[in-house]
Amino acid sequence: MKCIGLFATAVVSLVFTSHAFAEIVTFRSSGLIAQTAEYSFGEDGIGLFGAPGSSLLGANFILETTFDTTNRHIITSDFSESLSDTVPFNVRIMINDRQYSYRVDAPVISLAHVFGGLSELGRGADTLSFQASGRDSASRFVSVSHYVNSYVTPFIGPNATFNTTASFVPAAYDSASSSFSIYGPDGVATRFQTFTLSKIEINPSPARVPEPDTLTLWGAAIFSFAVARKQLKRRANGREKG
Repeated sequence: MKCIGLFATAVVSLVFTSHAFAEIVTFRSSGLIAQTAEYSFGEDGIGLFGAPGSSLLGANFILETTFDTTNRHIITSDFSESLSDTVPFNVRIMINDRQYSYRVDAPVISLAHVFGGLSELGRGADTLSFQASGRDSASRFVSVSHYVNSYVTPFIGPNATFNTTASFVPAAYDSASSSFSIYGPDGVATRFQTFTLSKIEINPSPARVPEPDTLTLWGAAIFSFAVARKQLKRRANGREKG
């Protein structure tokens, strides 16, 4: 009986365990700040993206959150990973062609979840979610969230982990939302919550930028071509004169 108990404990530890590894995780959502429900809103009280007190409704946004899971408590199963910890995080948000970036080094809570039940089992849902809050270097209270849940489209893929790379365009029958808020010491806030998402991603691929060596080679090739063309032109002119 004791052996059976030890075996059961080992199996549970194998399936639901915590582990420590270095990994940078990025959640990104984009869409339209639209008042499609009574609990959706958008206001720029602080004036981060326009005039203080102006409305953010009707504006497009990109909201990106990055955090490091190194030596953090990660709960994993065959088709999901979850984090519940006080993890510092970086936020980059763009609205009205104006960008605001900051780091929260004093987080209150950080929750993240990747679930691939529909992808792995063919039932249930595929889910991405991230929610975090804390204070930035100016002691302003910051809160951010990304969420999408689909019972129809298996967008996570098998073996869902925080290493997963996925991009999903929510349909009308999916649940999706993004929110952001930052409160100044005087209680004035810039904030929005929207359910009109055009895309939500985990670990999106960065834009490809040529390496310095590649640029150097291209420059050398263009220069050599220009020199060769100039020499050929001189020879042709010399032949015509002769």
